[in-house]
Amino acid sequence: MSDLVKFTKSVQQDAKIIISLPPNRGDDPDLNYTTNIVNASVKISFQSVKNVFVCDNSNLAYRGEPNRKLISRDGVHPTEFGEKILFQNIRRAIEEVCEISRKY
Repeated sequence: MSDLVKFTKSVQQDAKIIISLPPNRGDDPDLNYTTNIVNASVKISFQSVKNVFVCDNSNLAYRGEPNRKLISRDGVHPTEFGEKILFQNIRRAIEEVCEISRKY
C-alpha cells in the first residue's frame, strides 16, 4: 500500500488519495482477524500522511465481527443493504476530501 501511495504521489504530487478499508469477513475467523489487523495498520500508517485519507467501513461490522444482515451467506460479499452502506461510506469520503456539499 505504501508503494502505491508513493508512486501516485510521485506522478501527481497534489493528488488526494482515498484508501477504502476492506469490510470484515464472515467466512473465516482467521481471515476476519487478519482483516482487522490490516485495517488497524493502514489507519495508523496513513493517519498523518498529507492528502491520504482512509475510508473506514467498520460500520458494516460490530466489535470487529461482520454484521450478518450486511454480509451475504457466503460471508464475504455485502448484501444489497450492505452495498448501500459501503457506497455511502465511499461517497462520504469523496465528498469530504473534495469538499463537496450535498444539497438535499
